[in-house]
Parts: sequence; structure tokens; C-alpha cells
Amino acid sequence: MINKEYSYCWLPSKNDKSWIKKVNYLKLFKYIYLSKNNKFIKEEIIFFINKKNINFVKNINKANLIFIINNIYKNEEYIIKYTNFKMYIFSKNNTGFLYALFHLFKLIKLNLIIKGKDFFIREIPSSLIRMIHHLDNVNGSIDKCYSGNSIFFLRNSVHYNLNRIKFYCKLLSSIKINYICINNSNVDLSSTYLITSKWLIQLYQLYNIFYKYNIKMFISINYKSPIIIGNLNTFDPLNKKVIKWWKNRIKKIYKYIPYLGGFVIETDNKYLDGPSYYKRNHAESSKLIANILKYFNGILFWKCSIYSEQNWKNNNKDIACDIYNYYNKLNGLFLNNVILLIKSGPIGYQVREPVSPLLGSMNLTSQVLELQINQEYTGQNIDICWLPMQWKYIFNFDTFIYNKKSTIKKLISGKLNNIKYYGINVISNIGDNYNWTGNYLSQLNLFSYGKISWNININLNNLINEWIKLSINNNNKVLINIKKIILNSWKNYELYTSPLGTGFMVNPKNKYESDIDGYEYNNYGGNYHYANRKNIGNNRTFYINQYKLYNKKKFNDINRCPVELILFFHKIPYNFFLKKFNKTLIQYIYDTHFKGVNNIKVWINLWNKLKFLINKKIFLHVKNKLIKQYINASNWCNKINTYFFRKSGINDIYKRKIY
Repeated sequence: MINKEYSYCWLPSKNDKSWIKKVNYLKLFKYIYLSKNNKFIKEEIIFFINKKNINFVKNINKANLIFIINNIYKNEEYIIKYTNFKMYIFSKNNTGFLYALFHLFKLIKLNLIIKGKDFFIREIPSSLIRMIHHLDNVNGSIDKCYSGNSIFFLRNSVHYNLNRIKFYCKLLSSIKINYICINNSNVDLSSTYLITSKWLIQLYQLYNIFYKYNIKMFISINYKSPIIIGNLNTFDPLNKKVIKWWKNRIKKIYKYIPYLGGFVIETDNKYLDGPSYYKRNHAESSKLIANILKYFNGILFWKCSIYSEQNWKNNNKDIACDIYNYYNKLNGLFLNNVILLIKSGPIGYQVREPVSPLLGSMNLTSQVLELQINQEYTGQNIDICWLPMQWKYIFNFDTFIYNKKSTIKKLISGKLNNIKYYGINVISNIGDNYNWTGNYLSQLNLFSYGKISWNININLNNLINEWIKLSINNNNKVLINIKKIILNSWKNYELYTSPLGTGFMVNPKNKYESDIDGYEYNNYGGNYHYANRKNIGNNRTFYINQYKLYNKKKFNDINRCPVELILFFHKIPYNFFLKKFNKTLIQYIYDTHFKGVNNIKVWINLWNKLKFLINKKIFLHVKNKLIKQYINASNWCNKINTYFFRKSGINDIYKRKIY
């Protein structure tokens, strides 16, 4: 039975009277035919539909819901066909059946099935890999997550609440996510032991749940394991003892977990030592693990996260250049079961930054775009920030690798380069909070990610409508008011935080509160804004040269550079006139920050009008978040405007309160 404590989501519930009424009216589940007596699909139907309303029949002619297996379909493809008051579902395997079943639930819940009105739906995924990466640690904590503790681990053991994990699999399957990494890629000492016998026995419980839902499970591993676990005196990937140790270890892992998807490795960063200690590059270092994984049809995800040490005193040092400079020269040197995980931007996960020039440039290497939905730098599930509006810019960015129309959208759909693996990975926003994501409206980021990674061309407006109707209700005022908040939330977060691509300007410890110089005079690895009394911004000549010619010219020309990124690429005076906004840079900073705060006042008013139209718990929860967001935005506004007023000495032309 579904637990009410974590049932606040978009899936239907037996406790929902309107859902039961719709199911009973359509009578689709009254007589069900399952080819090959499919026990798993039976269980999924029974979970969401009262058993007394279901009959499984062996005669196809008596059924009104018919599941038919046919090998002519692609792996995850499915067809839903309604004709002559019968519903047919066609697929190659259980995966397609499961996806189709959740699709059918959605159609019922949204009142999109009309008795006697025929329809035909065919679904094929845009992306091969649709992955979610949890940054969970075995002690139960989660790195960079703002929605509670781990649902997988509790006090150095697999979490006892396996029912919640099963329900989570239903959530993931309903939005067609097919890969999962269960632990933090910055593997701490305790989590390093996940690949030992004690842990593998427990991990099999998780794997067995994911496997039923055709979600491939991956484990993040520590590259230094031969020293930490194996008591060797080296982890050099070319050392014979190290190679032998990994062969035996991986063989043991697959003995416990026979169809494990493979591993995720992040190394050579400020947290983890890596093979560069032995002067080995990441291509030759990945071969050690990847070669062994081939025997088990395993995949190795390798995170592109090597940054040189930053120095705020050295203006010629720019970490934005590091990822491209290091990896691009290794193109074609990785094995074909190695997939590079590449962040969307050169530094990482800011509200606005350019698309990484590495994406697509390695035309001989499998690569997956990495995004965040945990909102590390975009409000941390307190401030509302719907990220697909940011992704839209990323997906449509033209790399010009093969002249025009070489977009990121084509890369993640496998249509840009002739590579084996392609898709998207997202850093999870899931925790053990009753609503899963800390802020109820942040569920929409997870929901949207799954939907978009399955169908890259999905209509974003329709997507929001769908989530609101499934998760809250279909009242017209509810739809209008919530959409007004959601659609503008990413842009509004940008309005009251760091302007025009500067990035960061946050407290380095909590990454939420404003601190304009928080990263400016340290070597933490952020972005420097270089503000002085005359100008602000970063002249990035070396970085710009990493792009193909058209983008290089565009970003280099201060008059053609996208104004939303102008301070990322250029150092400009405060009185520089921004033609797009018809005002000077300093006035733009003042205006946007005041506007960002005022918009949240409007949101609070819009939300208050829903008090008697939605679930009381959801109403109070989101209202509380909006109040916190208003306080945060006000602090950002006051600090940013005061900082730049004191730096520039230029008054706000509207004479608003600046300290």
C-alpha cells in the first residue's frame, strides 16, 4: 500500500476518490490480457487499481485491455491504440509495457480518454541514456542536496525502507528514466567500501528493485581503492598488481550483482587524488577499468572534472579553459564503453554561463550532457527556479562543429556524432523529505527532466500543465497562477542574483546567500568578477578561442556577444550602454535586482489566491518557501545594489533606497 507520507507526487493513488471514479467509468481494467502471463505488470496494475475491479483473462477476445509482445519494436518503444472500446498496448518487452502503463494512467487522470473515440500513440526515446545521479553517502547524508537525507542509505547500511525505494522506481519509470547512480562521485572513505562483500550483499537489494524496473544501477568508485581496500602501495593504472587487483575485484562485484550497469568515476579533483599523480592521462587511466568491464557488458562513466589550481592573484589563470584544454586532445583515445560526463558549462551549474565548448567537439568519444536539478547555485529547493528554461538555451546552442545546425540537442539525441552512447545525466534533487524534493514545486524539475530527456522536442507549456493537473489539480485559476510563477522563475532568479554571466557571488560555505566577493579573493575554484570603481567583468580571450569560428567571433565582439553573458566574456565600464535593454550596465543592475524582488511579491499574492483551491499542506508549504525566497531575494538586492553603488559612485536614476 502507498504510504501517504511520500505520496505527494504526480502518480495516481488508490486513496484518491476521483482517480477510482475515472478508472471505474472507463472499465479499461475490468478484463486484462497479458501475453506470457506477465507477473510484474500484473503487480504494477494492482498497486494502482483496486484488485476487486481487475480480472486477468487468458482469452484475448474477452479482454478490453490487451498487452501484446512483438519483437518488431525497438527496445523501449511502445504503442497505445484505442479502437472499438478496446485498449491495445504493443511493445518488445516489459520496459515498453511499463512506460505505456504509466502513460495510460496519465491519460486517465487527465481525462484524455473518451469512450468510443479511437486514438493511436507511438513513443520512441530521443536519448539513449536518461540518467539520474544521486550524491548520497553511506552515512545517510547527501552532498549538495537540499531535500533531506538519503533514501538509499542510513547509518552506514542500506536503508530499511525498501518500499519507498520501490515507489521511487515507479516515479522514475513514469518519466522514463533508465539509468541511476546511487552514490556520490566524490567517494568518501566509508563509501569506498561499497565494493566489498559486506556491502555488495546489501546493494543487491537495491539492484534487484531497480532491475525489475529496467533501471540500470551504477556505483561510484574510488580510483584509490587498491590502496584503501587492497592494501597495495600504489594505485598506478599501469601497475601489474593494480590491474590484477581490479580484475579480481570487479569479477567479485559482478558475482554479487550480475547485471550491474557499471561504474562512475570522478578523480583528480580537490577531493580525490587521481592518476595524474603517476603522470597518467584520463584516457589511459580509464582503460584499466573499462577493459575489465567489457567482459561483463559494463559501462564506465568518466566525469570531466579536472581543474587546475586557481590563483586570484593571477589574472591570466582561468579555470574556464581547463576542461576543454585537458580532454579535447584525448579525443578518440577512450575505449568505446567509456562515456564522458560533461557539465553544461565550463565552470558549472550557474544560473547563466556559456555552453561548454567541449560538448560535441570530441566527435570520436561517447559523451553525455550533465545538468543539475538539485539547484546547488539556483536556490537550493528554497527559491523556485524551473530549470528547463535554462536547458532550452543549452539544447538550442549551435556548436558549429559541422557548420550550421550542430546543436547540443542533436548531440544528446545521437544525431551529431557517430558515437555509441549519448544522452543526459542529471544531479538528483531527491531526499527523504515527504515531498521528495524539499520544495513541492521543485518536483517539476525532476518531472520535466524525465519528460524532456525522453522527448527533446516536448512543448514546455504543455509539460507544466500536465504536472500541475497530475500533482495538484486541474482548476483553471490554479493552472494560470502557478504557471505565471513557474515560467518566469529561472529568469527571475537571475534578475536578483549575479548579473549577466558573472556567476557565483555566493557565500562559498552555503552557496545560497549573497556574498559578492565570496569567491573573489580565494582559490576555491569559482569565477572572478574583477569589479573595481570603473568596470566589471572578465576578458576571456583564451577561453573564447576554444569555440569554433562563428561562436569565437560572436563572443569576442562586444557588440555581438549575447548581452546576458557579456560580463562572463568581457570587462566593461559601468556606463556601458546595453542596447538590448536601452540602459547603462549599472542601471540594468539596479533595475533588475529591484524587479526580481518585486516579482516575488507578485508571486506571493498569486499563491495566496489559491488558499481554498488546493491541498492545505501543499499551500502552506509553498507559501513558506515563497516567504523565504522573498527574504533571500531582498538580501541579494540590497547587497548587490549597495556594492556596485559604492564601487561606481553612480546613482540610481529612480532614486530608490540603496545603502
